[in-house]
Amino acid sequence: MPKFSTAARHVPHHPLYAATVTPSTALLSDCSGSWRLTLADGWQAMVGDPVVADPAPDYVLLPRSLEHLAPRIRRHYKEPLFPYDTTAAIVQAVLGGAVPVAVHFTEHVLDSAILPVAIGHGMIVRLQGSGELLEKPWEASKYMYKAVTGEVPFGDGLVIARNIWDARRVSRVLAHETALLEQLNPIDAFLEDEDDDDLFDYEADD
Repeated sequence: MPKFSTAARHVPHHPLYAATVTPSTALLSDCSGSWRLTLADGWQAMVGDPVVADPAPDYVLLPRSLEHLAPRIRRHYKEPLFPYDTTAAIVQAVLGGAVPVAVHFTEHVLDSAILPVAIGHGMIVRLQGSGELLEKPWEASKYMYKAVTGEVPFGDGLVIARNIWDARRVSRVLAHETALLEQLNPIDAFLEDEDDDDLFDYEADD
């Protein structure tokens, strides 16, 4: 039995339906609502504010392909996580736990069923490359439909977060630390500003 599965289904003239399933929970979303299935409570409609754990701001969840950045990421987040299965980890740690933000690099369109599911369960999604913000289920449905049909290219990294400030901050941290790591002259590393974390404070956002 697979440890994790994800699916997106399109019915003509209707929004996309998306689901993510792990051994402990199943999440389902479409434009009309969202539902959560657990062994203890059965199916529950997600109404009102999402019931999530209090955030643990020292944590961030990143794809394993970014693990080489771990020492640099720890300048900003004390507890970076680099799981093998990013989608399952997002379901467990972000949607069902206390991790406030995650970055997901999609390799296949079905991996991004997490996109409408996350929005339907109270998160926002920011496209890592373009900065486009998706906040409503129908925005996610529209974006996925365009990607599935080839109208727009698919493969943009997804930032899934509880709020826009966390989403912007992790994007800035990744861009900044990746650029520093790629500097050709290693002496430049000694010129880094030790207090540059101020660049990533919430107050810097518009």
